[in-house]
Amino acid sequence: KTVEDTDMFTKHEMQEIRKNATREEIVDQEYYCKVVDGALTVFKGHYKCINGKLEEPVAQHKYVFGIDLAKSFDRTAIVGFDTHTNHMVYYQLVQNESWELQKRQITAILNKYNNATAVVDATGVGDPFVEQLSNAGLSIYAFKISGNAVKRALIEKMAMFLENKYISYPDIEAIRDELNNFEFEVTANNNITYSAPSGKHDDIVMAISLAIQQLNMTPEPFKEYTYYDEVKGRMEIDERTGYLK
Repeated sequence: KTVEDTDMFTKHEMQEIRKNATREEIVDQEYYCKVVDGALTVFKGHYKCINGKLEEPVAQHKYVFGIDLAKSFDRTAIVGFDTHTNHMVYYQLVQNESWELQKRQITAILNKYNNATAVVDATGVGDPFVEQLSNAGLSIYAFKISGNAVKRALIEKMAMFLENKYISYPDIEAIRDELNNFEFEVTANNNITYSAPSGKHDDIVMAISLAIQQLNMTPEPFKEYTYYDEVKGRMEIDERTGYLK
């Protein structure tokens, strides 16, 4: 039965629910019993963001990484983006490896990509490990996913980036699968929760959502800096000779 059949919500309440809904089709499906193909899919149309390949670092380019940590059972996902193109240039999954080995791997990767910045999930068991990464001299932003509201904000920003093609990523099966499978659910209290279906992974999704926190909707224009750019602020004219000191 639909909400109109049951009178569970008033017309005014339904207007508020529709106004605050993430997407119209979920209201149609959950409250009006309409069968909407793929209504629970979060990242619709993400295929249009598939482009290019993974890339080696380019001198003077700035890179941002997202890292979703796991020590066992799940996988640590590492993704990197070039801020001048918003293209994913690095991707790796790490499973069943010690914190020490992961620390060495992450350090080597970030150093290789021009001392890149990384946004790292510091929730739960990852918190002390993120502190170790910071103490190792890496540029680390610790991000704690402290509740559903924080995760929802992360995922909805990522959905907006994908919908508007603000980022691109190579055609990699594991990435496609996670983006396809990721779903949302409306709880009895009309809250929206995001997760992978039972038995599926969401570590790549979370790593991308973390990296997006340090990306602009418009990629940063690349400017090549020279030695002159470094020293021009220190240049002084010798008043006696008229030449640079």
